[in-house]
Amino acid sequence: MSNELSLNTAQIVLSDIMRLMGITAEIEGYVDGDDQVLLDIKSEQDLAIVIGRNGNTLNAIEFIVNTIVRDKLGEFVRVSVDACGYRERQQRIIINKAKDTANTVRSSGENLEMEPMNARDRRIAHMALADEEDISTTSIGNEPFRRIVVCLKGNEVLF
Repeated sequence: MSNELSLNTAQIVLSDIMRLMGITAEIEGYVDGDDQVLLDIKSEQDLAIVIGRNGNTLNAIEFIVNTIVRDKLGEFVRVSVDACGYRERQQRIIINKAKDTANTVRSSGENLEMEPMNARDRRIAHMALADEEDISTTSIGNEPFRRIVVCLKGNEVLF
């Protein structure tokens, strides 16, 4: 399957969804080095309705786009949907929170739990601390309250 076909299909599907939601938008997109289609919704309109609380509506739109693209192309294509850079801003916030939590764990010596996050956000936090030699992370709990525990190596939480 060509990257161009995957990108065009995903852009058309997302454009149709935006039109049905009454949103006038331009869908910018490209395919990254991992063959993931990255789409960003650009609009003069307020995109709060597209993003939703904590990005929940954006996550649902992304799921729908992925499902339709898979059905149309007959194979799995990973599509990530953003709205005016929302996910990028959130990613920076999560990385900063994870690093701040790690610094607090270093100074206090005590394990700390981060707030509950969805799987995408937990992955970002885990990856942000993956290269820290003295810090380890683990996820605990059940959805939707699953969260990360940040520990000093050697002081990991056992569940």
